[in-house]
Amino acid sequence: MLCADGTLAGGAPLAFSDAILVAQSRWVAEGLLRSGAPAERVALAPLGVNVDVFAHRSTGERLSSSDAAARASDASVRALRRGLGWGEAGEAVVDDGEGQRMRAARFAFLHVAPAAATVDGANGRPLAAVVEAFADVLARWPAEGGGAPEPVLVLLGLGSATNEAAIVGSASPSAAGAHTMAHLRNGSGRVVRLGGAWPEAAVAQLFRACDALVTAEGADGYAPDLSRAAAAGLVVIAPSGAAVEELVDESFALLVPSELADAPGAPCGLTLRTSQQALARAMLRAATDRELRGAASVAGPRHARERLRMETTVDVLLGILQDDMWPDDQV
Repeated sequence: MLCADGTLAGGAPLAFSDAILVAQSRWVAEGLLRSGAPAERVALAPLGVNVDVFAHRSTGERLSSSDAAARASDASVRALRRGLGWGEAGEAVVDDGEGQRMRAARFAFLHVAPAAATVDGANGRPLAAVVEAFADVLARWPAEGGGAPEPVLVLLGLGSATNEAAIVGSASPSAAGAHTMAHLRNGSGRVVRLGGAWPEAAVAQLFRACDALVTAEGADGYAPDLSRAAAAGLVVIAPSGAAVEELVDESFALLVPSELADAPGAPCGLTLRTSQQALARAMLRAATDRELRGAASVAGPRHARERLRMETTVDVLLGILQDDMWPDDQV
C-alpha cells in the first residue's frame, strides 16, 4: 500500500524500493499514479472470485424464477433457510398482484461487515446506515410489500461482542422507521447476526441462501463480496461510482446515487456514501421487483464468469511476477 507521504506500508520509501504496486481496480491504479507512483511500477489485477463455489447450482434455470424461495433450490440451502427461520416455498400464500395466489418465503438482505466493526465506531458507519435503511423498508412494507412476509436483514462478520440490541440501538432511522426500530430492539428476529470465522464453502452457501447483498459505503474496489454476490445471482445494492462499477453493472445491480467522502484509514482515504432514503428505496425495490431478481439470477453469474473469475486474477498476477522477475531484456 502506498501511503500519503510516498512511502510503502512499513515505511520503505517508494523511490528506494523495487516493489510493484498491484491495484485491484483502475480507480485505485489512477489514485496511485496521482500519489506519485511511477507508471511502470503500477500494475492492475482485478479482484476475482471462485465462481464455481459461489454460483448457484440452478443458475441457468432461474430466469423465470421470481419468488424469494427459488434461490433455495438445493437441499443444503433449504436446510439453512429453515434453520435461520427464513422459511421456504409453502410457508405463506400471497397475491402476486395479477390475481394469482403464490407461495412466498422471507426475502433475505445480506450485509457483510468487517470483523472489527463496531456500531459506535468509524467502521460501523456502513452498518448503521444499512440498519436504518432496513427499518425504513419495514415501515413501508405493509403498504408496499404486496402481502409478502416481512424481509430479514442478515449481518455477517460482526465480532462476537456485538449483539442485536447494540446494532439497532445505534441507528437513527427516519420518523417513518422509528416505530419499526423499536420492534427491532425487542428482538423480533428481523435482524440475524452471524459472527465467527466461516470457511469459504459455508460463506458461499449463505450467499446462495440470501436474495440481495446491500452495502452503504466503499470506493476502492477491494470488495470480494460484490463479486461473490454476482456469482451467486443476488441483486447487488451498492453506491454508484469509483471502483464499484468496475465490478458490477446495472443488469443485476441497483447502483444508489452517492458522493465521495473522506474516510481516514480507508485504503484510498476516501469512500462512497449514500443517503439512507436512497438506500431504503433500492432495498424496497429489490424485495418487491420479482422481474429484477429473476434477471439478476442469470446476469450476475454470467458477468462473474466473464469478468470476475479467480483464475483470471491468478493469470494476471503470474504475468506481473514473470515480467518483474524476468524482464524481456534479460530473457
